[in-house]
Amino acid sequence: MVKANAYGHGVSYISTSLNDCVDMFAVSSIEEGEELRKYTNKDIIVLGVANNLLINNAIKKNLILTVNSLYEAKEFIKIKNDRELKVHIAVDTGMNRFGIKNLDELEETLILFKRNLNITVDGVYSHLNDGDNIEYTAMQIKKYDKFVKITKNYYKEVKTHIQATSGILNFDNLNYDYVRCGIIMYGVYGKDIGLKTVSELKSNILLVKNIKKGETVGYNRTFKAEKNMKIAVVSGGYADGINKLLSNKSYVIIKNNKCKIIGNVSMDSFMCDISNVKDARKGDVVTVFDGSFTISDLIKETGLIPYEIFTTLSKRVKRIYV
Repeated sequence: MVKANAYGHGVSYISTSLNDCVDMFAVSSIEEGEELRKYTNKDIIVLGVANNLLINNAIKKNLILTVNSLYEAKEFIKIKNDRELKVHIAVDTGMNRFGIKNLDELEETLILFKRNLNITVDGVYSHLNDGDNIEYTAMQIKKYDKFVKITKNYYKEVKTHIQATSGILNFDNLNYDYVRCGIIMYGVYGKDIGLKTVSELKSNILLVKNIKKGETVGYNRTFKAEKNMKIAVVSGGYADGINKLLSNKSYVIIKNNKCKIIGNVSMDSFMCDISNVKDARKGDVVTVFDGSFTISDLIKETGLIPYEIFTTLSKRVKRIYV
């Protein structure tokens, strides 16, 4: 899974690094697929709903598209193109998001495609929406196997995949063709399973200043000093992975000290309490997260999930690969 700029890590580097390790890459849109095609000749599947205006672009770039409904299937066969279009059919086993939900609609879709020589059904897949719930997920897998059986009546060599991160970890005995490694590739999961963090986010102090008891900090004056304090203004805001929900709750690391973020995070900067940091000055490194103070430590008590930090790392955040 390298959608959303490889979860914020940089799709060009991540995809080229993984190119010899994977059978297929997955993205969310045709536009992402077109960008990814610059870096790999491997199969690329677009898991999102296809923009009809871009389907010819997808065919030219040899992208595999997803069919989510009989209606979409009818739209696909209207596309006039001499080249083959490969598709995977998404089936809904309980998430009620994307995919065909009933067996009759699936069969009608398969019959429609079987009559169209320019479209090949290469795969059928689903998604587990509560992979840590063993009983519920077993029910989804049972439903999925019924969809697979019908599909193989029409396309014997069809590829199968249903497991994302939680499914890989909890159902490693399944015998499908692919697994979809997502955030687990970047060393993150919802609980500690011994993963190694692959990325770190660091910034710098822009300014150090003293404030007096009773003064407030930041937009909307959400922080009020209860004593005289020393604070740091740090580079990084909404467009740099520093979510507003970190305001007045989370910490960063400066010179091995935990420093609380105070006041509301803003677009390009945030403030933190450095009263206990000796000799802090402009230019000092600020660790937002790394292997020791992880992204899970950063977002504790905020209700955020790691995806919401990673995927808001905009292009202006410099990426250094080692």
